[in-house]
Formats: sequence, C-alpha cells, structure tokens
Amino acid sequence: MADDLSNDPEHKLHAVMNHDWPDMKKGFPLSHFQACGRWFAALSADDQVVVAAQVRATFEKGNEAEAQKAAAALPPAPVCPRSSRSMSPWSCPRWRV
Repeated sequence: MADDLSNDPEHKLHAVMNHDWPDMKKGFPLSHFQACGRWFAALSADDQVVVAAQVRATFEKGNEAEAQKAAAALPPAPVCPRSSRSMSPWSCPRWRV
C-alpha cells in the first residue's frame, strides 16, 4: 500500500524528525516511522544533508515556525497519524517528554 503523503509543512517536519526514531513507546505505529524512513531515503542528497539538517537544527533550537518554513521546500511527506495541529511543538514522537 502506498504511503499517504501531504504537502503540509507540519507533516514534513514530523517526517524529518521521525525518519530514524522507531520507538513504539512514543505513541505512533511502526508503519509511520517506516514510511518516514522510506521518504527520507528517497530524498535527494542535497535535501537530506542541507534542508533536512536545517529543519532539524532549527526545530531543536525551539523555532518550530522557521523549521516549518525550511520543511516546506521538501517533497510531500507521510501524513502524521494524528493531527499535528492539536499537538504542542515538542510533541513529535521523538521529542515528547
């Protein structure tokens, strides 16, 4: 089955942050992490190194709005299983405390 993809920068941000974090204790199904991994692997080398790194670094500094702007340049990403609009900026599975 094909992954459902979204051009929403929030979904792209989630995919960048979760492509390498298959921790089932964080509340998302393994299939979501696998989809994020496939998506990341299909990115161009430039997108992997430059854009995704910028997205991650910006988000880790606490600037979600700027991270979303950078993520907007990436191709459509897997849809987050829950509406990210209802989650706080730090609730990506990787960063939930």
